[in-house]
Amino acid sequence: MIFLHIYDIIVKVDIFRCGGIHNFLAKNEQYGSHGIILESRDASRLHIVIEFKHGEDVEKLKDKALAQIHDQKYYAGLEGDVLCIGIAHDKKVCRLTHEMIKV
Repeated sequence: MIFLHIYDIIVKVDIFRCGGIHNFLAKNEQYGSHGIILESRDASRLHIVIEFKHGEDVEKLKDKALAQIHDQKYYAGLEGDVLCIGIAHDKKVCRLTHEMIKV
């Protein structure tokens, strides 16, 4: 259930602010990861890479999720601005961290 709330927040705020969901090509990350890559169809707009983690220490896990995006280079093949988001949750709490990079 918490995943749906996170998805609602991302879709309603970030994606629509970036021109609408129809302006993105959604890709699942490889390697069995729990994340998604939203590749902008418009080269002038940003791409979004999201990694999800579940566990008790959400403060550490959110940073681990963001680090995994960089370690695995989930943004490989993208060009321009990329919003990287690490999200961690347990059954009651959700935390996220983000970073904007240029590739």
